[in-house]
Amino acid sequence: MIAGVSLWLFGSKYEKAHFPIRHVIVKGEYWRVSQPELQAIIAPYTKSGYFLVNLFSLRHQLLEKEPWIQAASISRLWPDGIVIDLKQKTAVAILNNNALVTQAGVVFSPPLNSFPPELPIFIGPKEKSVELLKNYQLFTSIADSVNLSVIELDLSPEGNWTVKLNNKIVVMLGDDDILAKFKRFIKVYEQVFVPQHREPSYVDMRYSHGMAVNWK
Repeated sequence: MIAGVSLWLFGSKYEKAHFPIRHVIVKGEYWRVSQPELQAIIAPYTKSGYFLVNLFSLRHQLLEKEPWIQAASISRLWPDGIVIDLKQKTAVAILNNNALVTQAGVVFSPPLNSFPPELPIFIGPKEKSVELLKNYQLFTSIADSVNLSVIELDLSPEGNWTVKLNNKIVVMLGDDDILAKFKRFIKVYEQVFVPQHREPSYVDMRYSHGMAVNWK
């Protein structure tokens, strides 16, 4: 999704500098970034003038103060403008209900009201974000074979993994051989759980060759 191009005009109060900056063009992907906040960051730099504006510092401020911005490139546009090209981070999961995880496993914390809807939830240590993402992708590919999806992935402080599926079944996997256990659950899912007239609240797969089911 492309946010398009914004053109901001700066009036006489910024024209004390030699060769004043009168135009700022912002383009690229940044639809989750607040325009007023962007203007607040950029406006002070227009006071320096076309030749003296510190583009490196401006880029640093954009990356530092706007958590949604992944990359920014800035250039001068003769005779009185600058062009800012922004790239937005892509969030693939919510971490601990207060942060987001990118497709590279990077954790960032934008305002809660900017969180995309319907993202899967990860519960676990921030420093385990890459491992959470990797296992989420593996579990998702396995669950897809029976038309299920993972909506929550939990890694406890003790290292135990739990998967919550979109049909509300919670699968407890423990701390070892978690992929093999999840595959074993998926293998019997359609035979054991689909024909039932009642739903399981959780399935405990922390056994070498079996499972325990708690029915609702």
